[in-house]
Amino acid sequence: MSSVVARSNAGEARAGGGTASSGAGKAPAGAGRARLTPSVHKFGGAALANSSAICRTATLVELHVPAPCVIVVSAMAGVTDAFLALTAVSQRGSRGIVRPMAELRARHEAALTDVSCDSERRTALREVDQQFEDLVRIVLSARRNPGMSPHDQARILSLGEKLSARIVVAHLRSRGINAE
Repeated sequence: MSSVVARSNAGEARAGGGTASSGAGKAPAGAGRARLTPSVHKFGGAALANSSAICRTATLVELHVPAPCVIVVSAMAGVTDAFLALTAVSQRGSRGIVRPMAELRARHEAALTDVSCDSERRTALREVDQQFEDLVRIVLSARRNPGMSPHDQARILSLGEKLSARIVVAHLRSRGINAE
């Protein structure tokens, strides 16, 4: 699972969502401010299955901003199983990996395109492309060398969570929520 951190764009979170003001006769800076307790949210694959589900997830997160939020995300529904299948096929040296990889890439790119604004989309698409290029390198290496190292298997299996996290971050930022 990967994590996303979301906070208000206003900077320091304040209890009650008020904004700070300055002026004569006012309380000293920092007086009356309360630190908000971070909330932690975990979203599984079904909650991230497609762009509509990702939007619903972001709406739930928005309910807790400006308090700091930690969001733990799984891969989109079915993606971990698809990466497991790719791992098995690549270990056998089979050539049947091009189409499934292209479909997985297209699925993630489509979700990203649906849920993010142009500026976020460009950056995130470059990162998604890089993740899939890394996947191709791992798979090609496994085809040349019999067997796949546990490290490479873990890299492939963690890819779904990394991709989901990047899509969720892009969507939250597109909605004006500071996320990383």
